[in-house]
Amino acid sequence: MQKPIHALPMLRTMTGSTFNEDMEQKMLEAVAATIEGDGLWWYNIEGSPWREAYQMDQVWPNSQARLIVTLLDRHKYDGNARWLDLAERLAEGLARIALRDEDRAWFFTTFTRPEGWRMDVRPHSGTVRERTLSEPPGVSFYDVGIPLRAFSRWYAVSGDEKALDMAHRLARFMLKPTMWAPSEGPSMVTGHEHGHWGDDHFHSHTMAVMGLLEYATSTNHKRLQRFVADFYEYSRNFGISRIVFFPAVIGPVEQIQNSNLKNFKGKGQVSEGCAAADMTWLATALSEAGVGDYWEDVDQYVRNQLVEFQLLRRDLLEQTIAAGPRHEIDPLAETDEDVLERSIGSFTSGGDPTILYAWWAMCCTTNIPVSLYKVWKAIVRETDGVAQVNLLLNRALPGLDVDSYLPYEGKVVLRNKTARKLHLRIPHWADKKAVRCQVNDREISPCWLNNNLSIESLGKDDVITVEFPMVETTEKDTEASYAREYTCRFKGNTLMDISPRAERPEWKQSTSDDGSQLEVGRGYPIYLRDHFKETRAPLKKVQRYVSPSII
Repeated sequence: MQKPIHALPMLRTMTGSTFNEDMEQKMLEAVAATIEGDGLWWYNIEGSPWREAYQMDQVWPNSQARLIVTLLDRHKYDGNARWLDLAERLAEGLARIALRDEDRAWFFTTFTRPEGWRMDVRPHSGTVRERTLSEPPGVSFYDVGIPLRAFSRWYAVSGDEKALDMAHRLARFMLKPTMWAPSEGPSMVTGHEHGHWGDDHFHSHTMAVMGLLEYATSTNHKRLQRFVADFYEYSRNFGISRIVFFPAVIGPVEQIQNSNLKNFKGKGQVSEGCAAADMTWLATALSEAGVGDYWEDVDQYVRNQLVEFQLLRRDLLEQTIAAGPRHEIDPLAETDEDVLERSIGSFTSGGDPTILYAWWAMCCTTNIPVSLYKVWKAIVRETDGVAQVNLLLNRALPGLDVDSYLPYEGKVVLRNKTARKLHLRIPHWADKKAVRCQVNDREISPCWLNNNLSIESLGKDDVITVEFPMVETTEKDTEASYAREYTCRFKGNTLMDISPRAERPEWKQSTSDDGSQLEVGRGYPIYLRDHFKETRAPLKKVQRYVSPSII
């Protein structure tokens, strides 16, 4: 529940929508009501039959930490001081149950009532590891990284030295060499000093490192920022990075394929929406912090798999459902009311390079919008009359409006309101020598600062038009776990087509959260983009929305 109430205000800030706002408020109040006096957000079993699998009341530190981040962003959204009070109580409760050794601290996944810490593989698995609270070589990355993010955020807002101490301790644990173990690669690289990792879940690492970056930013730790950049660049080597297709699990190819053949009857390693979202967030945050220039990565990500993860076509969903197994619902925990209608707009949790698995979870459906918001906010940055346009995507702001014609045409029109100086980043694929710029239909000579076109002495209502030829390229990318070379045809950074296309998903079956196996009969095809082949952008008249505030 902490995830939808985190994403929804960001979606409203981007769109101005008030749809189901009353329901969102009830969700928020339901969460707040279950924060107890001990400062812990308990998942209580009594009266909740859908939680029977969890066996006992429990707290998940990573979920509580994400709730702290949610409440701090919620305060930015509506200014309600109540959310700060709850965030403080949650931070104090989380610190109280932290496990400590010397100058380090950590959490396991599940804290229960009355037993305390459990070392379950999963809370509902029924498999309990030997109970020991001594410091382990490592724990799940998100069990440290998300709390690190929460304490860093709370310190940045409140100046609470206790929160800073907890952040220091968690960061020291997270940076232990035993937490970083690349599975393969040259032994001359000291992997744990450069964020190398392996044989593990992609999203668990990326969302944890988001916390490490927020800690580094809040404490001005430059060396640690470079560490995160090393992690990002290393992780970018997996899958087909240009379209933000990152394998859900990485490791030795033969091991991954054998495991998937055994469990899912197919060898490829799917890409998760959450991993794509995390890598987009990291690329944006690192660029904003000045640690590196990854804006081209962000542009590639957001134009391709990140948005392709969204389920929008009813006809394709109907075909997928018709080919799937029949499911009898449990009325205590499930509903069959308007399932298809309510699923349209959600983001799927996994896909092959050319086709999605039509199942989704709350994580991807909320983490992707959070990253989309991060990108939306970064399209243009306005400071003291200077506008920095980082991405050629549509956006309306108090200082100027951006009208992008990409990928149909290499053209962007900026309608000035208050900016006096403009820096416009031109994509790497564009030929600088072919860039043409006009101000109010008067051609000017471009002034370049690296990849930015700089224009000064702007006046109110000036219209700036920048044009350059679109570039089409064909690239070959091998996805190792599928043992397949893909031909990718790009128009600028937009993937127009990819082949070979699969007729059905690679996996023949999938696993539900309750451990049951589900047959996979059909998938949801993606990159059906013939319309982008047009050379004239379709135009429609709309009323632009300028958000009065930013989270």
